[in-house]
Amino acid sequence: MKFKFIPQDRNLFIIALIAVVNMLGYGIIIPILYAYSKKFGLSDFDNGLLFAIFSICQFFSTPIIGRLSDKYGRRPLLLTSIIGTAISFFMMAFAPNVLFLFFARALDGLTAGNIPVAFAVISDTTKPEERAKAFCLIGAAFSFGFIFGPAISFCIYDRLGKCDAFYYCWSNYYDCCSFNCILST
Repeated sequence: MKFKFIPQDRNLFIIALIAVVNMLGYGIIIPILYAYSKKFGLSDFDNGLLFAIFSICQFFSTPIIGRLSDKYGRRPLLLTSIIGTAISFFMMAFAPNVLFLFFARALDGLTAGNIPVAFAVISDTTKPEERAKAFCLIGAAFSFGFIFGPAISFCIYDRLGKCDAFYYCWSNYYDCCSFNCILST
């Protein structure tokens, strides 16, 4: 039995799943990070720095991750990126002080190269006539994560509160990462 919504190409399915998990994690964290960081006494400017450190680290690490994926293969870098994000969520969930929060966001940014690597996998593994369809699927996966991530975040935060919401987000992300790792081996 074939389902229309599941791509028949296994690589494309795994990459789409990685994109969904990555964007869900990002979408879940962003809405609750501000309130969570207020617990540590951060000002609005400090919160801006906390949000910016992810992008700054990602800006510098993405070209390096791209070169490493060309040299060592796509799979090890995708797995490293997923594991790095899971570790950073864990660090944020159990951060004893503000320094750990900043370090966790920096680690997440440094290991956030799975999106360019995912695009490289699509370019490498799809036929030219199928490539546009594959990129559209990844775009849909991004959109799904950005739409449903904040909604999930709201539901979790509303029911559990700040600290428990981060723990719940980390544990769900860890479960999804484990599932992705199993699928990609």
